[in-house]
Amino acid sequence: MLKKDQSKNIAYVYSKLIENDIDSRWTTTDDLLESIQWISDPELFVESEILYSYHKNKNMGCPVPHTDGTFCFVKNILEAVEDILELYKETNNLHKTGKYILQYYLVLYQTGSIVELLNP
Repeated sequence: MLKKDQSKNIAYVYSKLIENDIDSRWTTTDDLLESIQWISDPELFVESEILYSYHKNKNMGCPVPHTDGTFCFVKNILEAVEDILELYKETNNLHKTGKYILQYYLVLYQTGSIVELLNP
């Protein structure tokens, strides 16, 4: 089961992704999200787990420098992905919120919005 802080982060990430989706025009991200929605939950889990296993021990972020002291949202996404993957392993069930976050995670990586940062 998820702890309260994990649930809060997942809800936060979901709301930010939905907010971004509503406030923006149609992009490549939307095209990819539309095509990825057809893969099954087990397939989505495997794809996400493989990618996350690569990312989890690296310094990941976004290509936009955060020199003003703001926190990179990618950190929240990666924490949410880890928690969703662990919950799926326990329950073998993927809630629609978790599914959407995993889909978005894969797409953000494919579009270059999640990258390995060279400077720690």
